[in-house]
Amino acid sequence: MATAALSQFCEEYGRDGMSVDPILLIHRQPDCYVTFHLIRDGDIVNDCAVKLSSLRDVFPEFRGEMERDFYFSLNSFYRPGQQGCGIAGLPRALRKAKTARYLNVFFVDIDCYKLGIESGTMAGHILTMQDHGLIPPISGMIRSGQGLWGLWLLVDQPDGTQRPPTAHSHR
Repeated sequence: MATAALSQFCEEYGRDGMSVDPILLIHRQPDCYVTFHLIRDGDIVNDCAVKLSSLRDVFPEFRGEMERDFYFSLNSFYRPGQQGCGIAGLPRALRKAKTARYLNVFFVDIDCYKLGIESGTMAGHILTMQDHGLIPPISGMIRSGQGLWGLWLLVDQPDGTQRPPTAHSHR
């Protein structure tokens, strides 16, 4: 199941450098685009969009630039932006609500540092809440630098697949 695999990869993230595998587990449809954004001094300085079906091959080209202060889109998009002017010469990101294709995850950004709580301690609290049935089983957690993000994979199951729901205004 994708949820167990995502938890395993999120837990192992960073041991041997950055891995594309957690991104592939979140973005499960090969016809979508994932966006990547470089942040310096609090501002986006560059970005790109990569079609999921080619991400594993393209990722090594810009992996080094993603070693600090970056993020990738959690939801997927129909198309990229302008061609050839983004990170590593890839197309620019086009991250607009009207270009969203799939809603991959529900996430909660928990800035626990504001309460003086370390992210590892907060992760334990989240798991305890899950164990007591206060929240649904979590798919994964990502350290954000100021706390963590709780992730729940969204699945559109009428056809029995692990496909995420498509993005429409009513969703």
